[in-house]
Amino acid sequence: MKKQLLLLAMMLLPMVAGAQEAVEIDGICYELVSKAKEAIVT
Repeated sequence: MKKQLLLLAMMLLPMVAGAQEAVEIDGICYELVSKAKEAIVT
């Protein structure tokens, strides 16, 4: 059971690492793409 949970966590980890985060600075919204190390104005 523990091995299955560890395997599931290892499979989901890349999805979390490549996730995008939204930030608002001075009224401008940016999407931060951590994998590409860039910010996109939305």
